[in-house]
Amino acid sequence: MKKVILIISLLLVSAMAYLAAGPFLTLRAIGCGLVEQDSDVLAATINFPALRQNFKQQINTQMMNKAASGLKDNPLNVLARGVATHMTDRLVDSLVTPAGLIGIIEGKNRMENALISPEEQAARKEKLFKNARMGYDSINRFSVWVRNERGGEVRLILARDGLSWQLVNLIAPLDR
Repeated sequence: MKKVILIISLLLVSAMAYLAAGPFLTLRAIGCGLVEQDSDVLAATINFPALRQNFKQQINTQMMNKAASGLKDNPLNVLARGVATHMTDRLVDSLVTPAGLIGIIEGKNRMENALISPEEQAARKEKLFKNARMGYDSINRFSVWVRNERGGEVRLILARDGLSWQLVNLIAPLDR
């Protein structure tokens, strides 16, 4: 009887440890997948449709706020909003790629990102989340704050999907 209780206790402790370590394991997998551009790993650890939708909403909100102040009484305000929404959709679709996500996290633009040597590529994996702050927002939500090279802070939000975790949102300083 004592062996059964011990085994059950060990299984429960192991399960709790795995659940607690889940976001950290997922974050490591995301970092490796982004640097190595491994689409299988990224497909398992990033919910691309949710990430694109959330990022589009973030950019649209910022663009609408700027357009509202600049085109307050202008009759072309509605047209400008429609064009801005269309441009945002195309921009986000081109940014939410492995190379684009690394650029957002590191604070680099596409040209800076393309000029990275193979030696820097290997070092990227180690430093991508090196100085990140991490913490649970709730039992089903985990946030990672990464300070990028431009001084801004990018927030990655992971959400539980059953026993695994996925990146579902990215909040970046868009004004830098």
